[in-house]
Amino acid sequence: MERRKNRQRSLFEEMNNEDNSQSEESSGQIPKAFGITKKGLKNASYPVLENIFYGMYNLKIPGEMLKIENPAEILANYYSSGILKRYDAHLNQSQKIPNDFLDLVKYLNKTAWGDLDFAKVSHEFKKRFDSSPGMQRKRLEGLSSIVKTEFVNSFFSPYLPSKREQPNNPKAFYDPNSNGTDKKVYADIIYGGLEYFSNQLKDSK
Repeated sequence: MERRKNRQRSLFEEMNNEDNSQSEESSGQIPKAFGITKKGLKNASYPVLENIFYGMYNLKIPGEMLKIENPAEILANYYSSGILKRYDAHLNQSQKIPNDFLDLVKYLNKTAWGDLDFAKVSHEFKKRFDSSPGMQRKRLEGLSSIVKTEFVNSFFSPYLPSKREQPNNPKAFYDPNSNGTDKKVYADIIYGGLEYFSNQLKDSK
């Protein structure tokens, strides 16, 4: 059990290999895992969880952004990155993915909620902020240019594959669910990673 906990901690640190702890402003109390529950994740389909898991290795969401997003909005960023960045498809200019911060977030939202399975599980999580039309944009507009640039640059960085996809790539990450389709494995790691991130931000105060 202890070895498993250490392995999971290592996975969370790999996902978050850039420091999210620096804070310029406060947005109130940060709930555990930003309000994303393990129960809600376990109600997601296997493909949704797989894409979120891969997205967490391929997108660094700055701490200031995590603090002002609703649970489903956070998951949408990871989910869409897990889809759009596979095999560096996001770097293909024919995809016409916007590189403006607000337009990119809108594009990621559209990709996520365009999937009925993701849309269904998005209702599993209690909203922390008003999500009526235009309110997410209003929240995000207040972020610093540094935070916005960090998010955009992270999205447009090269795709990081798993050992399942590229077993000989020394930079590839370990997918503990590569030999099966047990969605609980992904749900537990996703929740643990988000809990780890939220704890980092709490400790930085």
